[in-house]
Amino acid sequence: ILKILEEPPSQVVFVLLSRNKDIVIPTIRSRCQAVVFRPIAADIIQSVLSSQWGTSPAIAQTIALLCTGSFGMAKELITGNYLEFAERMRNLWRNLSVLPDTAWINDINKLKDRSAAELYLDYLALAIKQELQDDWQNLVPALRLVLSARTKIKLNINRQLVLDNLWI
Repeated sequence: ILKILEEPPSQVVFVLLSRNKDIVIPTIRSRCQAVVFRPIAADIIQSVLSSQWGTSPAIAQTIALLCTGSFGMAKELITGNYLEFAERMRNLWRNLSVLPDTAWINDINKLKDRSAAELYLDYLALAIKQELQDDWQNLVPALRLVLSARTKIKLNINRQLVLDNLWI
């Protein structure tokens, strides 16, 4: 692949896409020109979801906040079981004094990729923000735990271990 990138056939342009440029090996990255695509504003995504896809304003707002500027992710959120999972996350957070139901951990382990697990943790962070919006003393440490778990999953650390550790 390096040879092809260094000397591409005439009339050929390669477009390599990555959500994280750091996961592309340096030898390939050094042969590429980086073009940064900015995320689409949440209010635009919310408007499109409501007007063109018939999504309720409340759900459109939640999805617009979670999809980080990606219409593709917004579509995946609408068509997947993510909205149901978001409600489960809210309920889990509200009832945290009781031992958490590990079924949601099994759900995450069945996901097709890391980005979906990260998205589920984003839902948990959103639920925490909604539940603790007036309680900064508990909000910040709780969000740090979730963001730390998300980072570990992004680094390809075993999802089950990361999520088990989250609830210890």
